[in-house]
Amino acid sequence: MNVRQKTSGIYLLVTVLSVIFLWNFEVKFGFFPTDESRTLGLTQRLFFKQTPHVDFSYQSFMGSMYLHIYALLIPKYKLAILRIISILMVHFYTYSVLNLTNLYRSKNLYFKILLWLTATYLNIHWYDFFIWPTIDAIFIISLGILLLKKNKIAGLIVMGFAPLFKTPFVLSVAAYILYRNIQSFKIYNFIKEALISSIPSFIYVSITYLSGGFNNLYQETLLSPINWDYWNIWFHRLGFYEKQLIPIILIFVGLVFIPFKNLKIKFNFIYFICILYLFFIGFLNYEGWGYSPSLNLINLFLIFFMFIKYYKNLPDIFHALFVCYILEVGAMMSMSWVYGLWLNGTLIVLIFLFLYEKIQIKNFKYFFGVLFVLISLTNVVELLNFRGDYIWKSNPARSVMRSSVDLSYNLNEINEVYGPIFVDKNTFQYLKDVDECLDKIDSKNVSIFPDNPILYYLYELNNPSYLDWYEVGYVGNRRDYYNEMIFKNLSKFEGEDTYILLQSYRVPRLISELNFDEVSQIIEEPWPEYMESIFEEFYVPVKQTYNIGQTTCKSFTVLRVNN
Repeated sequence: MNVRQKTSGIYLLVTVLSVIFLWNFEVKFGFFPTDESRTLGLTQRLFFKQTPHVDFSYQSFMGSMYLHIYALLIPKYKLAILRIISILMVHFYTYSVLNLTNLYRSKNLYFKILLWLTATYLNIHWYDFFIWPTIDAIFIISLGILLLKKNKIAGLIVMGFAPLFKTPFVLSVAAYILYRNIQSFKIYNFIKEALISSIPSFIYVSITYLSGGFNNLYQETLLSPINWDYWNIWFHRLGFYEKQLIPIILIFVGLVFIPFKNLKIKFNFIYFICILYLFFIGFLNYEGWGYSPSLNLINLFLIFFMFIKYYKNLPDIFHALFVCYILEVGAMMSMSWVYGLWLNGTLIVLIFLFLYEKIQIKNFKYFFGVLFVLISLTNVVELLNFRGDYIWKSNPARSVMRSSVDLSYNLNEINEVYGPIFVDKNTFQYLKDVDECLDKIDSKNVSIFPDNPILYYLYELNNPSYLDWYEVGYVGNRRDYYNEMIFKNLSKFEGEDTYILLQSYRVPRLISELNFDEVSQIIEEPWPEYMESIFEEFYVPVKQTYNIGQTTCKSFTVLRVNN
């Protein structure tokens, strides 16, 4: 066995152990059927030969739907397996970005593994282990950059798939191509590489046009209601509205005038003070590692300062930091979540590596060595304890440290499609009701309305609705358009047994606010007051348009649509 094979084997072993650790302490707890892996409901539609942007819609391109088409082959434990795949993707892209710099590659193997795991675990500090288009985009760009070393065209094409997951990542791809050409800039090379990377988008749009879905794609992406306040949100997430920005500028300006005989020491001292300031402002509150715009200020500051100083010969650390930043910006502008939380761990480790190597002051190496060990230990402790405060939509949650909510109900006892995922009583009872009601329906043509997109994949349903999730924020003030598309799609199931399970309560409220025992039986009016708008806009028109057979099952109103 050569050195390369041994190294790969050790990384593989550590990855397996890491997955086991995360599974037992984090991954197997909590489930929320609205957000989790929602694009898999779209993938399931492909099995039933539905056409994207013709028979169904999503608020962006549907790259994730195709990337995870393998999921249709998973017979059981679907939810559990997909979660494991998602954390493997985070492990991969974290390693890929760190490996861009020689500061990482030159370290001892076991030190590199410590750095990699620290960055990975910080990256998933706020991430909830499920398939998500933002993760897909970050993963595919990281893979593309890796492939560029071996084959430029292949790497550019792979990177070019990223906007198909979340459209704003087109900025990330364009920025990286610009970076590749900025030092010996030739506009011809930039245009050529940009065109190569646009091939996947061109093919996607062309296929959509030929299938008759281009107008719907146009309507649902470019014409979706855009709140211009988003610009304020983006600038805030980038850190430009942070109060920390003013002191940083003042500190920098003040230090410029401090007399140093050695300009290199002066530069490093200024650099260190600014970074240290941001660290203590943004990092001491551990939750800020996920949500603090200070992290983005750090990244922007690093990139700007290094570019100015090293323009003629940019170090590879700049390469890695730049990749972090463009991926963060892509994630933030896609409105996936707040700030650049899926890369913050990578950024922090890169900063430590840079300061460890570059600041030439006696005993700094020992100082940063001790500090890094402390941060690594803090990372482990917080990971063990963190879910005691937070599991997505299961607050407060359970951890090995304490148990504020009992997450001991095993979804595998309901149906093996879930796998051993442990949830609270409300979630368990709700999904048990779904399972029992679906078992009574002798048809795959079922819509669970309005907010259970992942269940179409788990139960292999042929969703007759144009939308997997009648999401208020997505539908916005274009409800007439989407209602029309829903009715139009229902008409395609003429002559087939088609059912709609109308929820008495939307899932977010049912799970997070209510005691399930109070709502487990159907009430006289299937839609409570807070759902009246959707009731009026969907239920009533459907009942008026189609011959409806109406029954009840548990807390659901079951509509049989006779076309």
